[in-house]
Amino acid sequence: SFATPMVTGLSGLLYASACETFLNYAKQDPAGASLLIRKFILEGVEINGTLEGFTSSGGRVDLFNSLKKMNEWCFNSSAVNNIETIADVSLFPNPSNGGTFSLLSFVEGSATITITDMSGKSISSATAEFQNGSQQTFINNLPAGVYHIRCVFDNAKVFSSRLIVQ
Repeated sequence: SFATPMVTGLSGLLYASACETFLNYAKQDPAGASLLIRKFILEGVEINGTLEGFTSSGGRVDLFNSLKKMNEWCFNSSAVNNIETIADVSLFPNPSNGGTFSLLSFVEGSATITITDMSGKSISSATAEFQNGSQQTFINNLPAGVYHIRCVFDNAKVFSSRLIVQ
């Protein structure tokens, strides 16, 4: 059956695209993290009536749905850590060509912007001042890949997003 290599590859991809919160959890509780990966995969299955009785899930794995389940967990877990996640910041363009991106903020104050790769390695960090409705552009020569952008304001509000560089 092709199910075993498919699920193994999907598990590897989920770990590779995991947020910092999940990676920290995986370090503390590897068995628990594995069970979460299993949950993301099973909850992401696209049910197909013709596969009922032929597969244990009654459907086929759906990479996009599983990634969405992981992202939901990541963003909901941030709230558990008493971090106020905000939607008053926009990241664009996404995907980006060459790693140049802009942040449009409706939050005022100083912010630290950190770029990490998907393994959690810090790529760069910068400080920026935002006025209500202001935009800051960041020019980075990032190779193609997926990055995590985290913007922490001095009032403890946090914006977090993935940046895809083509």
